[in-house]
Amino acid sequence: MHPFDQIQSRDKAAFPFAAFREYPRCFVVASRASAEDIAEEFFRAAGISQLARIDRGEDDGLILIHRDVSLALRLPPSSSAQHAMLTVLQAYFGIRHSMRYLNHVTAPDTAWLVVQPTNTWARLELANPYVKWFFTPLDRLPDIFDSPYEKLGQAGKLYAEA
Repeated sequence: MHPFDQIQSRDKAAFPFAAFREYPRCFVVASRASAEDIAEEFFRAAGISQLARIDRGEDDGLILIHRDVSLALRLPPSSSAQHAMLTVLQAYFGIRHSMRYLNHVTAPDTAWLVVQPTNTWARLELANPYVKWFFTPLDRLPDIFDSPYEKLGQAGKLYAEA
């Protein structure tokens, strides 16, 4: 059974963690993860590891290389380094590989994220009303790593009820 089909309620104790832990489109970011580690996990979950990578430039800045494009990355200084990297990846790849944060059930020191094609998220939400409750788009959230856990939950509730 697909992991999303196993979500039967808003009860966080009943959330199918084991199914998502094994789900290839899921990845976990620790609060101290490096930009390179975050990108590598995102690329794996999105299925684009052969097409994209992060390198360090001469000035020690980050460079995204995707197919034939090289792009110097500017991480927003207004958020944690980890959240900044996630938002940069979402901005560049989000049209095809949209990331969502697993809300309400994870520990505050890690972020569980799932990458799906944008149209797949729409289909999942139509098929299961609890998808919106548990999976919040990054653009609807404050900094995942610097915000109180309750604030992330509130943002998720607002998204689910919209």
